[in-house]
Amino acid sequence: MTRRFTLALFATAALLAVGFTWPLAALLRTHVAGRSVDAEQFLWSFWWFRRAIVGEHSSPFVTGMLYYPEGVSLRYFTTNTLNALIAIPLQQLVGLVPAFNLIGLATFVAIFVASAWLAHDVSGSRAGALLAGAAVAFAPMQVFHWRVGQYNMLSVEFVPLYILCLRRLALADRWSWRALLGAAASLACAALCDWQFALFLALFTGLATLVLLAQRPRRWRLIVGQIAVACALAVAALLPLILPMLGELNSDTPYMLRKETDTIYHSADVAMFLIPNPASPLWGGWAGQQLKRYTDPGIVPTTVSLSYVTLALAIAGVIAWRRQAGFWLITGAAFWVLALGPRLKWFGATTDIPLPYLLLFQSKLVQISRFPARYALFTQIALAMLAALGVAALLRRAPGAPAWAWRARAGLAGLAGLALLAELLPAPRYAEPLARVPAFFTDGTLAQAGPLLEQPNPSNRGMYFQTLHGRPVLWGELSRDNPVGPLVRMLRKDPLNGNLEIFDRQRNWVCLAGAAGFTNLVRYDAAKHPDTLPGTTPLAADAGAALFQIPPPAADATCVALGDGWYDARPFDDGTPYRWIDQRAQLGIYRQTPARARLTMQVHCFALIRHVQVRQGERVLAERPDCGAQPLPIEVQIDLPAGWTWLDLASVEPASVPADYGFDDTIPISAGFSQLVIEAR
Repeated sequence: MTRRFTLALFATAALLAVGFTWPLAALLRTHVAGRSVDAEQFLWSFWWFRRAIVGEHSSPFVTGMLYYPEGVSLRYFTTNTLNALIAIPLQQLVGLVPAFNLIGLATFVAIFVASAWLAHDVSGSRAGALLAGAAVAFAPMQVFHWRVGQYNMLSVEFVPLYILCLRRLALADRWSWRALLGAAASLACAALCDWQFALFLALFTGLATLVLLAQRPRRWRLIVGQIAVACALAVAALLPLILPMLGELNSDTPYMLRKETDTIYHSADVAMFLIPNPASPLWGGWAGQQLKRYTDPGIVPTTVSLSYVTLALAIAGVIAWRRQAGFWLITGAAFWVLALGPRLKWFGATTDIPLPYLLLFQSKLVQISRFPARYALFTQIALAMLAALGVAALLRRAPGAPAWAWRARAGLAGLAGLALLAELLPAPRYAEPLARVPAFFTDGTLAQAGPLLEQPNPSNRGMYFQTLHGRPVLWGELSRDNPVGPLVRMLRKDPLNGNLEIFDRQRNWVCLAGAAGFTNLVRYDAAKHPDTLPGTTPLAADAGAALFQIPPPAADATCVALGDGWYDARPFDDGTPYRWIDQRAQLGIYRQTPARARLTMQVHCFALIRHVQVRQGERVLAERPDCGAQPLPIEVQIDLPAGWTWLDLASVEPASVPADYGFDDTIPISAGFSQLVIEAR
């Protein structure tokens, strides 16, 4: 491509990006796209990367700012790593929200230019390149990811760049180090935008290699050698990130893995590809209703709509350039089938017909993702390349043909471009004002505050608020179900929502919060709970939220935390709460100062007379060898040091499954505990 045409591409892409997202460009400081869905967690991600790297000089893939006081791994969180890194200097210049919006606009421009570059290489047509750039950058799937604030899935610009470099490697007669390094760099950058792209490109690379070897079997050493080196360089560059991710993936509790049912929910129904752009101002309402028809309740409708203009031009491209079109037909069809997920979904019906994705799903790497529909990205790229060939066919001058015939075809190509823009144009443009922020987060009220304990779970909103107040918090809306420890698990149970517990829940909750270091409580549903939580002091209220001070635990306070092995509390017939345990459960006791204490509780057992023990390590502190259906007291005298002491409550006999005795429950249980009291002496 010439320099002039390259500049024209950038200018066209910039104009379309501003137009397709208007009025965002005029509201860079006050609005974002997708605020009501996922944008706030990506804002947090950009903020956290800058804080971790510049402020704390620590890894941004682990944080103590969420899930406090335990902290949490972010290695499987959708951090959009590359853009978060790019945003660091940009935030210094313009601030977090403008940097976030500018990167979003720049991403549309980059996708347009990268796709156009690939299309020009495939078709040799400048007009075809322009159309393909628009078809990929502003496809309904891309606009969907933008309007729900999913910047990780929006950032696909390195995918067509990698395909272009791989294409150059395939066409080279000798080792092409420029294309090889370009392929390695674009593969690494795509992975840093989102790890799913690395998986997609790995599958694409395997498919492309097979096609190339079938077409050029004598050049297999050159083809395989260059592709292998490019991929090896990308993996080597990413190895510091890959190794800890593999460690977590192969742990005893691989929290990031999804079940097949979850992937079926987020697979594409065949009908979804035929539904026109659901963001259109003309037919968007009707299309949105159709999407809901083919989507399970509670699931965000998957947008994989194909452009009818692109399809028509792609058909023309296949007819005119059968040989060049073959690879793109194979690619588009293969990834279309993968987007359908593990079981065929046909016009609203989920069948038992297995599909190739089910074979891929046997791999842990594939099980990390729950969105097979996203494989349709490659189908859309393939169709855009075929459409570029279709435009090239329309504009091709046949020898001896009259000039008016060429002008008519050129006019038709121009009309197709305008029709494509009209078909893809979204309305409304989905820019939303930033959430209203309680004044006490920004007016200095929290100047001396420590970690904040928010109730109920503020989800993404709490992460956005943290970018303003900068204090560690208990919650965090992560893209994976990261496991939590006993302290976080107990503090997340709102003390004012009526949860049952086997001890004084409200007093214990405030004690635990103070012991963990929380200095303030924020209630976001203050209107529902106007009364002050006993033990806390009200400080301020604004924007539907109330701020309270949490006192540090008294010197003689004793707090309790339930560790692993406990089931949810249930009531006896008289309303007294109790909890079943599996064969063994952990009980944590916290003291600010050492003390001699007495632990008392009631215990009853399921299915048989059991021998129940309270142990500290290997030492038995108390036991009931006669535990039966009726509650019996058990008492423990123990010297508690300052800090945490952990005890084991256990049945010597194995747990039993109630279903084996005619009950509905299938969880194994042994002993139940109630009326737990600890008294320091």
